[in-house]
Amino acid sequence: MTQPDLQALWLQALEHFEREEWAASEALCIQLIQHAPHKPLAYAQMARICHALGLTRKATWNAFQASQRAANATPRDLLPVAGILIELGENQLAKALLGLIDPKTISAPLLLDLGRNYSVLEDQPRALECIDAARAAGLDGAFIAHMQGIVLSFTGPLDRAVAACEEAVAKAPGYGHAHWSCAQFGRKEGAPERVARMRAALQMEGIDNDDATFLHYGIFKELDTLGDTAGAWDALMAGAAARRSVTHHDIAQEDASYDALIAATTQAWMDARGDVPTDATPIFVVGMPRTGTTLLERILGNHPQIKTCGELNDFRQQMQWVNNHRLTLAL
Repeated sequence: MTQPDLQALWLQALEHFEREEWAASEALCIQLIQHAPHKPLAYAQMARICHALGLTRKATWNAFQASQRAANATPRDLLPVAGILIELGENQLAKALLGLIDPKTISAPLLLDLGRNYSVLEDQPRALECIDAARAAGLDGAFIAHMQGIVLSFTGPLDRAVAACEEAVAKAPGYGHAHWSCAQFGRKEGAPERVARMRAALQMEGIDNDDATFLHYGIFKELDTLGDTAGAWDALMAGAAARRSVTHHDIAQEDASYDALIAATTQAWMDARGDVPTDATPIFVVGMPRTGTTLLERILGNHPQIKTCGELNDFRQQMQWVNNHRLTLAL
């Protein structure tokens, strides 16, 4: 039997995926797995397809299969496997795979990708090491400057974070997310000028919905800092409208997800899990974003008899797993 051109099959699978032709992309991935079952990327791509379709369990299974074949993979192949694991919330396994990559042996673009993944996993010091190394190796542009600014906003020093975000705006005046990051530092000095700068950016040709959303949100933040509540509210509503215009919400699928969850948690299921440890009492802080849940967790955490766990995604992950439906939160 003649061996097919696996690279050509792989590129075709990616093209079909980008066009949301899921079945065609899946068929090509199955061929790749049949001819190279020890390679991780086809499994990772299968996970991406299942994740796009909202099939949580199949996506997780395929991502796990990819991870089991990644030990001897190149950094270029390890990174997308870690990426889909992060998307699925399998952060511990993703971080273990990233640990197989020696930053000293990879190119500047891969260093940036590695740093971005570490940042998502909230390992900001390691993310900064990778991003700084990528910049030292000559990688330049608005995106890496912005990434550096984001990470520095966690690690400090703050003046470097501000400078990096401002550099990103200077390199790409229509880069909405960079403008938004500049607004997050709460600086009254120069705020009117930054508002005018963002309003001018909104008038630029080629501004996409994502840029427009972040520009409106940035204007909201700056005006709120200046005490212009009415203007801030108008900007916030404009940003929310821009985001909502491209957010697809399938009401029937959402209802089916919760119906499946209810069906899975019968009284017998609840009774079987009634025997829980009594030496410690769990406290669950839940709520919508930006409603003070983080603040409440930190206040409670200051009590000597309370140990906090940080912001966990366990409830959402378990809901998705039990009903095998992806829950999309686009805010």
